[in-house]
Amino acid sequence: SGFNVHSNTLFVRSPNCEGAWYRHQKLGQLVHFVEATAFEGNPQSLLMCIEGFVKEDHQRWLKVAAGPKAQVMDMATRRWSLQLNEIAVEMGCFVGYTAIRLGWRLCRPRALGILCCATVVSTEVEAVHVCIARHHIDRAHLSNLVEVWPGHIPWTTPRYKEQFGS
Repeated sequence: SGFNVHSNTLFVRSPNCEGAWYRHQKLGQLVHFVEATAFEGNPQSLLMCIEGFVKEDHQRWLKVAAGPKAQVMDMATRRWSLQLNEIAVEMGCFVGYTAIRLGWRLCRPRALGILCCATVVSTEVEAVHVCIARHHIDRAHLSNLVEVWPGHIPWTTPRYKEQFGS
């Protein structure tokens, strides 16, 4: 039926809750590792620590766009820089790895030493992932460039037009 109704309780338990404690415990290990090893305010250090967590602890469950995928993204961001009226959009943030990479790579120096910083907006449906991604973004000191919007993509997509125009 999809839902488990317990006769002695006043709530309905979703099958999505099964194993949530274990998933959240693993994410907590990631946050602890990054806190202990990354240099605050250094996006590259933070990204390397997330990659290191996967490699050193054999955490294959943690899927991030590292390695060859990161190289493709770096090459693409070197070839294209956002204009003042453009934003980068990511659909699904997980722990903030790609959002941090985009925010870090799309920030370009301009004339007179003024930074022309890109706006990166990522949407994430899982509340715990939103919190972890925002935390990692804060640790990288990219909160002024990167936002994580909570919500289901079909429901949050109209907000892009509302906030940024067409």
